[in-house]
Amino acid sequence: MMHFILLSALKDLRRMRRDPLALATWIGTPLLVALLLVTFFGREQPKPHGLVLISDQDKTFLSKLVIHAYTQDKLGDIFTVQQVPLDEGKRRIRSGDGSALVIIPEGFSKAVLGTGKAAIQLITNPSQSILPGIVESVTSLLVEGAWRLQQLMGDDLKGISGGEEPSDADIAASSVRYRHMFDDVQKYLDPLVIQVTVKSIELNPGRSQLNISEAMFPSMIFLAVLMLAFGLAGDIWKEKSSGTLRHVAMTPCSVAGFLAGKMLALWIVFAAVGAVALLCGKYLIGAQSREPVLAVLWIAACGGSAYMFLLILNTFFTSPRGATTVSNLLILTLAMLGGSFFPFDLMPDSLARIGRWMPNGWA
Repeated sequence: MMHFILLSALKDLRRMRRDPLALATWIGTPLLVALLLVTFFGREQPKPHGLVLISDQDKTFLSKLVIHAYTQDKLGDIFTVQQVPLDEGKRRIRSGDGSALVIIPEGFSKAVLGTGKAAIQLITNPSQSILPGIVESVTSLLVEGAWRLQQLMGDDLKGISGGEEPSDADIAASSVRYRHMFDDVQKYLDPLVIQVTVKSIELNPGRSQLNISEAMFPSMIFLAVLMLAFGLAGDIWKEKSSGTLRHVAMTPCSVAGFLAGKMLALWIVFAAVGAVALLCGKYLIGAQSREPVLAVLWIAACGGSAYMFLLILNTFFTSPRGATTVSNLLILTLAMLGGSFFPFDLMPDSLARIGRWMPNGWA
């Protein structure tokens, strides 16, 4: 029996060798997937980037400081700031062009200096969630900072906003107030009344954050495994048309041994696909596998299971055309729901729960 299984496997391997283009296509699919992912998404970590539209109606020194606040330090890596007229800013934010529109009203500087009132308007893009929230937080900090400044230096700010040059007595009085204010604050600063200790933890030790290519690569590989299983399962019609199945049925050897031999040959092909996939993932995308040998065996086992399922499905039809049509629809459905086209994190929760129970999603 074992001898017959090995002969059956060798027969299939020789048939595959006679079609080197198809064999290279099957094994080279992970390489193609890796190259496409690297080309479109690269190997870098995804970085959010937004556009902040600012309509400055005040056009003063303080309003210009507000504009620069949205690009200070790390914010400069996240946001690009553009000054626009008010009408253009509203039109662009309605069309989704930008993360937020900040409107600095006329009289803003006088309000900061304590001689008037002004309200900064913020219009956010509803199609974005994270970036408009950052803009709102920065704007709130600016408003709170202006309020704190008025609480500490309100009288002096009003004197400056009056436009008159301060006298020597005013300067001396301000210096005394600042000295007393500093003495009052000093007791909280030296030594510090409250100390904050910051500790960073690793949720997964030794594991860096996934980039887009690395996140999509496993699901795309299992899509390739599904397509390969689909192509190999259709080969049973060639065996039927060439009389191989009829000859096997007439021999003392069992059909089970014949199928076991085919499975052995296909496991070798799926294992080769898995090995190429891990190598491409490691050297092209940067995706690491903690147990590469087990990963290759798992891909081979999943591929073999998908092949057996599609092979059984083929036996319910009387022609290869019907089997191919239904198998195509099934593969497309599994790919859509099983996370092969879209990662589960990007799918609605209801569909993601269903997708994790799909054969390829579970795998």
